[in-house]
Amino acid sequence: MGLWAKLRLKTFEHPFIMWSFAIGLASPVIGVSTLFFRKNYLGWTPSEPLPNRYPVPEGPRPTLTGYDN
Repeated sequence: MGLWAKLRLKTFEHPFIMWSFAIGLASPVIGVSTLFFRKNYLGWTPSEPLPNRYPVPEGPRPTLTGYDN
């Protein structure tokens, strides 16, 4: 019994194992090709990075009036 015959037999006896191998082998290829396709053909550009902290205003702050506590 050759290798291909064993693979075919296992495909019918335990299809979940063969599907898990197929999905596991195809995932990196799909991931890389999706990024390439999106960047080159759909015009995707990365968004601006989010700020890490709140910008502190320069100079003195105005004094509040009319709010007596």
